[in-house]
Amino acid sequence: MEVKSIVFFLFLSRILRILGRDLSEVDRNSRAAFVQKLLNRNRAAEGRVKLVGGPTRFEGNVLIQHAGRWGAVCDDSWDDAAAAVVCAALNRTGSATRGAQYGEATEHYWMDDVVCEGNELSLSQCKFSGWGSSDCDPSEAAGVICRKETDQTEGRPKSKELRLPIHEVLDVGSASLRLVGGASANEGRVELYHHGVWGSICPDGWTLYEAIAVCHHLGLGFAQQALQTDAFGHSRIVLSGVQCEGNETNLFQCGHRAYGNVVCTGDVEQQQQHCEHAHSSSEV
Repeated sequence: MEVKSIVFFLFLSRILRILGRDLSEVDRNSRAAFVQKLLNRNRAAEGRVKLVGGPTRFEGNVLIQHAGRWGAVCDDSWDDAAAAVVCAALNRTGSATRGAQYGEATEHYWMDDVVCEGNELSLSQCKFSGWGSSDCDPSEAAGVICRKETDQTEGRPKSKELRLPIHEVLDVGSASLRLVGGASANEGRVELYHHGVWGSICPDGWTLYEAIAVCHHLGLGFAQQALQTDAFGHSRIVLSGVQCEGNETNLFQCGHRAYGNVVCTGDVEQQQQHCEHAHSSSEV
């Protein structure tokens, strides 16, 4: 791609020289200024990053512009230091997501094996395997969640309460998750199965971040909505205070407040959701 860009500008310069043989000095200067403007525009766009597929402009899979084209970033070696570089352009801190959390890559991969210190001014300043050098498949897209420094998640204040991961109180080998009461397999009331009993989850603090973990847990893609309603029915509450960061691969990695005999305010309105791929983008 770099060779094609060089050839294009050499070709353009050659054409302008031929056409400029019979031009006045003013016209030749005008043509030269036009070419320089094109070159400057290409340099300004080089290395620009945007986020796609997330529910807000502050999260999504990462695309980077190189040689006039957008391309994806592979999640090999992708970590929070790389996410910090991307999110710094939005004046935010960040955490990394992997495994095409916001949808599979639809663009070719520009970057792979990205290693950042965390203080680079742009992602292109980090070490990587070379432009276009990647063997990653579409399910390996790297992404970020960018947050305000005062927030633990977008729109959610930091909590001083320590919440144990669900997997520390459940035997995850015998536990299951399902959506019930919906019109399709992609929506419904979230229920947890443990010790032979199915039960619902209290909606206290239930947001899109918890819904993301559920949809990933069930292999249903991205969470489109997180609802607190009894539209899909209700059942006995067995889990409350669930809180996720948004980068978990399953719900059992999230924190929780109580399990078993749960006291939940607003039991009637239990958490529900709809899973599918969302579409939004943000350039940084």
